[in-house]
Amino acid sequence: LKRSNQYKPLLSVHTKGRVATTVGSNQYNISSNNNNTMSHLLNIAVDMMSNADGKDKLTKTVQYVLKIIIWRSLHSEPKLQSLPEIKRVQKILSDSRRVFRVADVLREWKGVWSPTEEDESQILGKIERTSNILGFLSTFCESVGFICKIWKLIPNKAERLEVFGDHCWALGCLCDILLGYVTLSRANKLQYSLQKKLDTQENGRKGDEKQRKEVHNKNWELQNLRISQFKLFADLVAAFLYAREKDSKYPGIVAIVGLVSALLAMLKIFRRSIKKTL
Repeated sequence: LKRSNQYKPLLSVHTKGRVATTVGSNQYNISSNNNNTMSHLLNIAVDMMSNADGKDKLTKTVQYVLKIIIWRSLHSEPKLQSLPEIKRVQKILSDSRRVFRVADVLREWKGVWSPTEEDESQILGKIERTSNILGFLSTFCESVGFICKIWKLIPNKAERLEVFGDHCWALGCLCDILLGYVTLSRANKLQYSLQKKLDTQENGRKGDEKQRKEVHNKNWELQNLRISQFKLFADLVAAFLYAREKDSKYPGIVAIVGLVSALLAMLKIFRRSIKKTL
């Protein structure tokens, strides 16, 4: 008994040392994981902002957040003292995005003459071609109307040209929603078939890693397609209000659907950057 009591403090010291070592190791691992997480998030942010689409959608998000603030401030008391500055910043962001979209006319023009993914002898191919043409007309009319407004050229015709472009935008959204529905349907069937095949194999023997990865990629693609569909519905609401010249009557709806569209676009870019940086 005396012997055990004699070594008790020594055992306690060693135990404390091991505990301290373990705690220190855990703290190091947590710190290392935090650094890796921060580094990964930084890589994602850099990738998102390294292309024009990411910068445009971030600007669009801020623009529509400011629009919502402006809309809410018009129906609240007391009025925001900084409201004139907020309106000025919102207009600068809107105009800057329109300036950069002028260059999109070339991309849309290229899309008009590019081969369609669907067979053009079938109805879906014709819808896709129509969507490409409407996309070009929408971008062209918006850009020409914007340039005419800047230089104060034929203001009445410029306004009508922009409204025509909004009609093309709305019809293009309808075409894209239909095409997206068909693509989503096909992807769902393919994913179900792959998952069923994988489950059957895993019941009999070890599943194929390549097939698991293929199923994972299809799930990822399906999620992106669903995000695109929701975004298109938001764009359709905004396009309809602009085409019917109701945007000034319902500024709140325009601001909300615009923000939803911007956030969904940012989500798609974020997911793309995650996959690229993995």
